[in-house]
Amino acid sequence: MRSLNCRDWFRKGSTLFDCNANGEFFCRHYGRDTMWEKMFPPQQYEFAYLTSLLIMYIPLDSELSYHVLDFGKELRASGKLRFKGRQSRTSHHNLTFTNNYNTGKETFPHPSMQVADFIVATQTKRWKLKSIFVLGDAEHAVTRDQCNNLDDFRLGRHIHKHLQSKHFRNNELSHTIAAGRYHMDSESSNDEVTFFPGHIDKPFVHTVWFVPLATTPFFTVLSVPSCSEYSQDPESIKYFEEWKLRLHTQDSKKVDDFLKEFDSQAQKQMKVPGHHQLKHLIYLNKCGSVLSFPANQCYHASIIPKKPKGFPRDLFIFHPLDGLS
Repeated sequence: MRSLNCRDWFRKGSTLFDCNANGEFFCRHYGRDTMWEKMFPPQQYEFAYLTSLLIMYIPLDSELSYHVLDFGKELRASGKLRFKGRQSRTSHHNLTFTNNYNTGKETFPHPSMQVADFIVATQTKRWKLKSIFVLGDAEHAVTRDQCNNLDDFRLGRHIHKHLQSKHFRNNELSHTIAAGRYHMDSESSNDEVTFFPGHIDKPFVHTVWFVPLATTPFFTVLSVPSCSEYSQDPESIKYFEEWKLRLHTQDSKKVDDFLKEFDSQAQKQMKVPGHHQLKHLIYLNKCGSVLSFPANQCYHASIIPKKPKGFPRDLFIFHPLDGLS
C-alpha cells in the first residue's frame, strides 16, 4: 500500500534478457556497444537440476601426472602464498573443521591443512571483477587481492590450460572454471586415519575438479541416487578394500561407522524423500588422477589414510569463477 522505492539490480558483466508482448525473447550482452538480439528456442531444453549428474573420473592422465608433483613442490616452496585464517604463533593459518556427525561418543579426526584461494587473474580482469565467491563454509565474496594468482605459477597455468583443452564439456565452461582452492597438508595428523566432513558446496559450484598434487593417495566419497547411471569404479573400490583390510580393527570399524553416518547425513542434506534411495561411490585420488563432479548436488567427503612424515596430501580444487563487480 506504499511505495518502497524498489529498483532492479544488475550484476556487472551479465547478459540481459527480455520478452515482448508476442512472446519473443531477446538478449543483450554486457557493454555499451552491444545491441538487442532475437533469441530462437532450442530444439530441446536442458534443465540444470533435472539432468543426470555429471561425474567424470580419470584414473591416470599421463601428461598431468608429469606436472602435478612439481606444481605441488612449487606451491610449497613459494613462501609467498596468501593463506586463509589467522596468522599467529599457535594457529599459523591451520584450519579446523566441525564434526557434523552426532554419533554419541564417536569422533572422526579431521585432517590438518592450510588453505589458499586462487584466481586466474586474466579472467577476472577480462570480466572486470573486483571480488569473487570462493569455496568455504558461510563465506562472503572476497576481494581479488585476497586471492593468489594462478598466472604467477608456470605449472599452474599449464595444468589449467591442459584441463581446459582436454576435459571440459564445452567451450562455455572454459572461462567460468577459472578459480581454485589449494589444500596444503600440515601433517599434524599423519599417524591416524582422518576424515574431511561430508558437505554440499555452494549453489554456484556446478563443477569441481579434484587434482591431487602429492604422492599420498586418499579417497573421495560421493552420494548419488541409486537409479543413476554411475557404477562404482572397480579399481578404486579394490584399492579401498585392500587398504581397509590392512587396518587395525578399531580403525576399520571407524571407517565403517563414518560411511554409515555419511549415508544417513546424505539422505538429509540432499533432501531425498524416504522412498528414494541413495548409494555412495568411492574414488581413489592419486597423482595424475582427476575427479570432476557437481559439488552443489552431491554430498561428498574424504577419507585420508595414515601416512609417513614427508608425504603430504596436497590437493588443488578447480572451481567456477563467480564474481561480483
